[in-house]
Formats: sequence, C-alpha cells, structure tokens
Amino acid sequence: MKRPVVAVVGLGLIGGSLARVLGRAGYRVLGSDRAPVLRAARKARAIAGEVTTLEEAARSAGVVVLAASPETNRRLPRRLARTGTGAAMTDVGSVKVSIVAEAERLGLS
Repeated sequence: MKRPVVAVVGLGLIGGSLARVLGRAGYRVLGSDRAPVLRAARKARAIAGEVTTLEEAARSAGVVVLAASPETNRRLPRRLARTGTGAAMTDVGSVKVSIVAEAERLGLS
C-alpha cells in the first residue's frame, strides 16, 4: 500500500518531531513554516527536502497536519479551503473547538 504524502504545517517541537517520525516510517513529508525554520527542518532531515508554501504542501499532500500555535491553527483552515485540496486535515494542538468550528463553516469537515 502506498503511503500518503503528509504536509506538516509548523515545524517546532511537536511538528518537527512528528515529521521526523513519519519520515523514518517511510512517508514523504512536506513542511510549511517560516524560511529559517524550514531550512533547519531540512538540515535535521525532518522533512523530505522540499521547502514549500502552505498552499503547495496542501495541494501535494493526502494529509495535512496543523502543528502551529493555536492562534495560527485557527486561521489555517481558511487558507487550506482556498487551495481546493481534498486532503484530510488534522491538528496536534489541544484547542479544538475553534478549529473544528472554522473547518465546518468552510465545509472542510
């Protein structure tokens, strides 16, 4: 079975750790974050080498993991909805209600 491409948005401690584990398990992992963070994640081999925007990552991925701050994660579903991606979206944050509400409002759930 072919594993989906995973886009991790936010490559801090949690997102970066998740990206490394997924990469070691054989997934192709794309990253989206600020340029210096992407460079560090690529150097640490947390992502597959692709340095990409949120929109490019979402269009290429089967799964999008939101791993940014809760405030940023609340804004990301709107940007993802504009990409027209059919990717599954999840998050690793502890704050769910506002993110789920925004995803439902945008028809992403």
